[in-house]
Amino acid sequence: MSLNCRSILLTLLLLATAGTALGADAEGDRAVHYPLTMARVQAFYDAQLKLIEAAVRDPKLGDAVEMDASEPTAKTIARLEAQPAIKKALAEAGLTPQQYVYTSVAYMGAAFGVIYQQNAHGKLDKAYDADNVAFFKAHKATLEAMAKKVQQQAQALAGDD
Repeated sequence: MSLNCRSILLTLLLLATAGTALGADAEGDRAVHYPLTMARVQAFYDAQLKLIEAAVRDPKLGDAVEMDASEPTAKTIARLEAQPAIKKALAEAGLTPQQYVYTSVAYMGAAFGVIYQQNAHGKLDKAYDADNVAFFKAHKATLEAMAKKVQQQAQALAGDD
């Protein structure tokens, strides 16, 4: 796999754990508390694959889908909405740019919340959504299997068999 494809792949796969800063703004706070469901997480992973397909076709999209933790959530959504190829890829997965960013932030927040809760001996800071943390814990094995499957599919799409 070329360095450019590897960079695109890593960028897109890291969206599940990158995202905008948790609750850094009003829109970000709404995103943290966006209720996670298996359907939303599956659509999120489907969107990741659609974005990789689009980025393989047009490598310039790799920069357009990067998420910066210091960028306000609304600006991230607007930036994704401004890219027709990104909007199309997300729509093919059944998501709008807002739903994609919200799911990414909620999913990341839930994962970090689980870690926080473990390190805080069961306590959960108000920055995390308790329902999303509970969802993540209840479905951890399934979520890990989904992530592994998507990673394998993404590597195949990017030409790294």
